Amino acid sequence: MILIPIIREQATSLIQNWPGYWTRLVEQFDSLLSSTIFSQLQGKLDDMDPRIIKSITEQTNGFIDSAFSGIGSVLGTVTNVVIALLTMPVLLFFLLKDGRDLPYHTMKLLPIKTSDFIYFTDIHAVRSPLYRRSSPC
Repeated sequence: MILIPIIREQATSLIQNWPGYWTRLVEQFDSLLSSTIFSQLQGKLDDMDPRIIKSITEQTNGFIDSAFSGIGSVLGTVTNVVIALLTMPVLLFFLLKDGRDLPYHTMKLLPIKTSDFIYFTDIHAVRSPLYRRSSPC
C-alpha cells in the first residue's frame, strides 16, 4: 500500500518529462553518429567481408535468444515456486481443519441424483475393505 503513491508519482514524472528525455536521447544519438570514432568504425565495417558481418550478426542473435529464453525459464521457475509456497499453507490449513468433512462438502458440488446415491451409501463401508489387513498365514 505504501508503494502505490510512490509508483504513481514516478509514472507521472516520467510521462511529464518524456519529451525532454526523448530530445536528449535524439541529440546524443546524432552526436554519436557524427563523431569521428563512428565514421572510422563505419569505414572499417564497409571494408570487412559481408560473410564476417553475417556471422557476427547470427552469433549475436543466438546469444540474445538464449539469454532471454534462460531468463524466461528462470522467471517461470521462480513464479511456480512462489505460487506453491503461497498456496501450500492455505491448502494445508483447510485440509487439516476440514479434512474429515471433505467427502460431504464434495457431495454438495455433485448433481442431486449422484450426491443422494453417494450420501445414502456408507462411504466408510466402501472404503473399509481397502484398509483391512490380511491376517498373517
